[in-house]
Amino acid sequence: MPMNRHGVVIVVSLGVLMLLSLLGASFLFRGIHEGGISDHAQAWQSSFSLAEASMDVVIDQLRTGAFGDVPPTSLSSGSYWAELADSTENASLQPLQYLITGHGLQGAVQRDLEALAALTPQSVFQFALFADQQLVVEGTVSTDSFDSSVAPYDPLNPGQQGDIGTNMTAAGGIVVEGNITVNGQMAVGAGVSDPTSVVVVNGGSYTVSAEPDVVAQSNNLQMPMVNPPPELSCTIPLSLNGGPPLSLPSGGGTACSGNACCFSIVSLGGSGTVTIDPGVDVTVYVTGPFSQTGNSTIGVVNDPTQLVMILTSPQQATIEGGWTGTPVFSGGLYAPTGSIDIGGNAQIFGSVISQNVEVSGNAEIHYDEALSSSGPTGSYQVQVLEWRDL
Repeated sequence: MPMNRHGVVIVVSLGVLMLLSLLGASFLFRGIHEGGISDHAQAWQSSFSLAEASMDVVIDQLRTGAFGDVPPTSLSSGSYWAELADSTENASLQPLQYLITGHGLQGAVQRDLEALAALTPQSVFQFALFADQQLVVEGTVSTDSFDSSVAPYDPLNPGQQGDIGTNMTAAGGIVVEGNITVNGQMAVGAGVSDPTSVVVVNGGSYTVSAEPDVVAQSNNLQMPMVNPPPELSCTIPLSLNGGPPLSLPSGGGTACSGNACCFSIVSLGGSGTVTIDPGVDVTVYVTGPFSQTGNSTIGVVNDPTQLVMILTSPQQATIEGGWTGTPVFSGGLYAPTGSIDIGGNAQIFGSVISQNVEVSGNAEIHYDEALSSSGPTGSYQVQVLEWRDL
């Protein structure tokens, strides 16, 4: 082959190699660039998810009445944090409105979100019977419901919202040693994978109208401590075994101020009666022992929302009737650090919420659905009004 042809082949080969090298380098740089774009897009999406997680944490806190910022929290995928502002910090906000600013960070990529949330207070009175710790059922007990804002209780047409529950997540949160008919549902502590495991049946039985019969709460019922207003002395005892009815607050004397009363002791027996002034809603605080026996009556049967009674003492409170006695309590009864024993032929029109509850005899509990918006605030409904990506 002539030498000039060898030179042409060499030149062409070198050109092809150079072209292939340029194409390879181009593909390499393009791959590196696209890899960077992919990594950035992944970090962009991950930081957005982290910012959303910070918002979820704040909303969960708001539901339970916690109103603080979320400190920086590290995860394997990055970190998140959030700030919370109310109407005292942001003049554009209304009371019970909160501005949430959530942040997510992965590597050098940060995403920020902002949401406006409105809160609706929820009363502690969400159940017919509820124990923060243990609820024990003995005897033959029943629960049902009515709505006093619509009509008085009708035994021939009871409602199906007579729920009972506990915040406990371990076995024994609800103990059934007798027979209970729940016209409603049974609820246990949040996060339990098998809610029925919290209910222990010792020789008794339960019948529940709702399906499923036992559920885990989405959030535990919050039971805050509530103290009497400072203007109430709380040194006067209330003891009745008969005689004319005592109407509160007008008949409470110096134990009452405005629509609130405070007694050192409440003891009703026989035919003792405590009623409420017409058209008035009263909160009664009891700092010592509470007992109701015989055929005594507390509250207004047709409108239990007129009375909220708060027991601030850790002592056991008793509502119990004998063979011939039928004590009647109408209202919301709240004992966040105490125990309540309901027995005999006792009838409750309203709601009983306590640290521990024991129900026995032939007790009947008729939950007043209207109480769900009365009394101390235990939690909040959270509604996100608007949100944006900053």
